[in-house]
Amino acid sequence: MLLDCQSVLGDRKAAVCRELTKKFEEIRRGTLEELAVGMKEKPVKGEIVVVIDRVGQSTVNPSDLEADLRDALKPDDRARCLGCRGGGTWVAASQSLSIGAWIGS
Repeated sequence: MLLDCQSVLGDRKAAVCRELTKKFEEIRRGTLEELAVGMKEKPVKGEIVVVIDRVGQSTVNPSDLEADLRDALKPDDRARCLGCRGGGTWVAASQSLSIGAWIGS
């Protein structure tokens, strides 16, 4: 199962958790490949939970994000998304978006 996950998701970090909240709780951590090798060498029995890390963070270029949003949304939709309208000119209403201001439509 771990090798199947690795082939689909890549060699992400993961944890194999056994008998959680019980007396003999055990957690093995490593990459999917490392855990698969460890499970072959020392198999486990009992209730098992596998937790797989999310995809690594990629760096997003703000100008790429701006271009993608500009291509994906019509001018009226852009204004609605950010909660402000105005004759073809609008400014990002949310600091968290960090995409600056767009002038024109």
